Amino acid sequence: TEVVAVLRSLIDGDMLLPDGRRLQRYPTEGGGREVLKIHPSFRLIVLVNRPGWPFLGNDFFAECGDLFSPHALHNPGLDAEMELLKMYAPGVGEKTLRTIASIFSDLRAKNEKGLLSYPYSTREAVQVARHLESIPSSGLVDALANVFAFDEYDAYVKKQISETLKKYGVPAPSGWNLVGKGGKGGGNLEL
Repeated sequence: TEVVAVLRSLIDGDMLLPDGRRLQRYPTEGGGREVLKIHPSFRLIVLVNRPGWPFLGNDFFAECGDLFSPHALHNPGLDAEMELLKMYAPGVGEKTLRTIASIFSDLRAKNEKGLLSYPYSTREAVQVARHLESIPSSGLVDALANVFAFDEYDAYVKKQISETLKKYGVPAPSGWNLVGKGGKGGGNLEL
């Protein structure tokens, strides 16, 4: 809430700084404090996650959406995501990058169908590609394990992810014995 309040005051054109100075779009005299004029060309571009689970932060639009012209950015299609991954990981083979893009595309589709609560984004796909670019010897499974580390504790989510990985010929991360309790699946799971 504090960050959103600070952004709102900045966009409103009157922001008090912690040291007592004030930023103002249209400075006024008085008060004995130093007033800094906000440049007339100042613009703020803000990237926010959609409200709700799993992004438990502020509902940005409820707090200050009236001050912005929102534009929804959807995840890129498979070919566009491939091009993006190539830019972040030019040394990683095209087949591997396509596998990464396909895995995350399928996981996002599972989110849209309500099978997964977390909407795996292009951000995670880029993280995997960058990992492989930086440490090629670690392999795809280890790079994916970094992204899915917290999912290891929910048997249902592990099963959904493992099914997607299996579809593309990628084994589940080591240590995912797929035996556990909790989540929608509960009990023992085996693939």
